[in-house]
Amino acid sequence: MDKESKIMIKTVLATSLLLAGLSIACLRPALADDAIAPEMRTEVLKLLDALNAPENMLQQSKTMLSPMVKSLTADNPDITTEQSRAIKEEILAVFADNFDDMMEQLVVVYARHFTLEDIQGLNEFYATPLGQKFIKKNMALYTESSKAGTQWVQQLMPEIKQRVEKRMETECISLEK
Repeated sequence: MDKESKIMIKTVLATSLLLAGLSIACLRPALADDAIAPEMRTEVLKLLDALNAPENMLQQSKTMLSPMVKSLTADNPDITTEQSRAIKEEILAVFADNFDDMMEQLVVVYARHFTLEDIQGLNEFYATPLGQKFIKKNMALYTESSKAGTQWVQQLMPEIKQRVEKRMETECISLEK
């Protein structure tokens, strides 16, 4: 690997780490402003664990890797496969190093939207056979629902286009560049 490539990798990684650090630093004040009762925190973490949040977050992190690498390396199309792999490893390492911060942010979000009794009720539900079934099926439901939504929008596009064009024509607005 030549010197220029090493410098580029270091620059990309430093930029990635800086952006990740700034994002976390910007979110930290929100955590400090929201004092969460210890029992609430414990119950929310129990719920997140029951919902497989840690595994889902890891999966989402891996899904985001390629777009992140593409974004980070857009200015340097000469990045090698090895360099791309190294960048992905560093991104995952940053996520892993800051995982607890993300969990704490989720605790704040859940505490903002649910009472302690709500969270306890959800924990009771997810401990039941039906709750367990829902957890197991949830990712498939999400994936299939997303596909259905995308297909639905695609099916509506001709009608949307027709209506928008008609409206723009009625209001004397041109959509052409």
